[in-house]
Amino acid sequence: MACRMQVIRQKLIKVKIKDQVNKVHTRIVIYAKDIMNITGRGERTARQMMADIKKKFDRTSRGGINIDDFCSYTGFKQETVRASLI
Repeated sequence: MACRMQVIRQKLIKVKIKDQVNKVHTRIVIYAKDIMNITGRGERTARQMMADIKKKFDRTSRGGINIDDFCSYTGFKQETVRASLI
């Protein structure tokens, strides 16, 4: 009986580990490095663009910008932006 319970536990552990490996982590915040990669601009321009987006959408200086804000500011599609995130 104990051996059978151990086998069941091992199978459950394998399933949990497999589920954790297959999870896709998605980000909702855009950083200057992401803007550099998406637009092909330099770091200074990317930081200035972030500041402009924060100002337009009334974000604090410590608050990040999300994908929705970036897409509505630049006109890019969300699918394109999400595909190019690092």
